[in-house]
Amino acid sequence: MPLPYLLGAGFMLVRQLDVLPWETISDEYANLLAFGSTVEGTLRLVERLGGRVVALAFLVELPAYGGRRRLGEHRVESLLSYEYVPAVHHPGATI
Repeated sequence: MPLPYLLGAGFMLVRQLDVLPWETISDEYANLLAFGSTVEGTLRLVERLGGRVVALAFLVELPAYGGRRRLGEHRVESLLSYEYVPAVHHPGATI
């Protein structure tokens, strides 16, 4: 059984525009998870739909890009964290 079903929790699939076959809503964001902008856009969509985010979970986090700071006071959990200096500087990066 799917984990959200077992937990009695909601589930929202986030994909790029025009990938899902049914009615969708959209928001603008950069497509770089390490910087946090994809998740930030997702949070806005959840709130627009009346949802409440209680936590964010990631398989991999790249702390050098500073994405966690964009997520405000939300609880953030990561299974793996890779510390490295990014090859390309991004304005949000802390290097």
